[in-house]
Amino acid sequence: MLRIALSITLICGCLWILPATAEPVFGPGSRVGLLLPPDFFPSDQFAGYISPQEGGSILIIELPAGAYDEVSGLSDAAWASKEFVVQSRVAMSIDGARAVLIKGRQFNSGVTFQKWVVIIGFDGFTALVTAQIPANVPEDRLAAIDQSLKSIQSRAALTVGEKVAALPFTIGSTDNMRVWNVFAGNTIGLTRGSKNIVDGAEQPILFITRSSSSGSAAGLSAENSSRLTIKKIATLSDIEIEDTDTVRFAGSDGFEIVARARVAETNEPVAIVQWVSMLDDGYMRIVGITRIETRAADFTAFRAIRDSVQAK
Repeated sequence: MLRIALSITLICGCLWILPATAEPVFGPGSRVGLLLPPDFFPSDQFAGYISPQEGGSILIIELPAGAYDEVSGLSDAAWASKEFVVQSRVAMSIDGARAVLIKGRQFNSGVTFQKWVVIIGFDGFTALVTAQIPANVPEDRLAAIDQSLKSIQSRAALTVGEKVAALPFTIGSTDNMRVWNVFAGNTIGLTRGSKNIVDGAEQPILFITRSSSSGSAAGLSAENSSRLTIKKIATLSDIEIEDTDTVRFAGSDGFEIVARARVAETNEPVAIVQWVSMLDDGYMRIVGITRIETRAADFTAFRAIRDSVQAK
């Protein structure tokens, strides 16, 4: 898983206003679009938009319809646990849908960011739109993002094929697995079996992600990044590394970790394999999870898919 005054501040004779004739910009593979603030443009690394010179970003995530109540109801303390200090929370309507706008500040990598989180309950899905920009920018820049977030719109659902085509990488083989979803414009989930909601490891699942260098692995080696991220798989517990190796995929040198763990909710034992490859502009990460008794065959399938992945 709202009435808010438009605050546009004139500073040094410069007033940022979104053009009245502008059209909403929809990122590749996304059902959510908006009028972009000045100097923002679509990212080719995730579903959203960036302002590289200022270090600003707008990230769009599509969640199931039922996620709206859960995410919009998160307490200030829950957000604080993610190092996001809430300053205001307002209910509103966006594009005819119920929404909540949360504003606050977050400290990350030595920088204090002004941050906005918008949760929108569209018909058939929930949109989670997160914007941030360094807090020391002029007030008119903050006001432009406020205005932009109020312009959010939705469009008809894209097909899975359209979402896959918009990913920042290609997959040459799925080795008898099927695509069951695409997340955040930069992650694909594959499985073998009929279910899209999987309990434990009843079906093998594989996630492939390409992230920008601003992600958590920025500045790390493939080995260090892999060792760091495998410990942060939220649905698993008792992760124990069994084996490691170097590997090359997606056109770059990478690192492999094979491990055992347990599903946090059920305590079911599972096998994990993870690969991380560092790219010039970010990294590729592939994570496969399956049952202990089928790990040999499933790992072979995972490796065949891994070897077919190419970054765009």
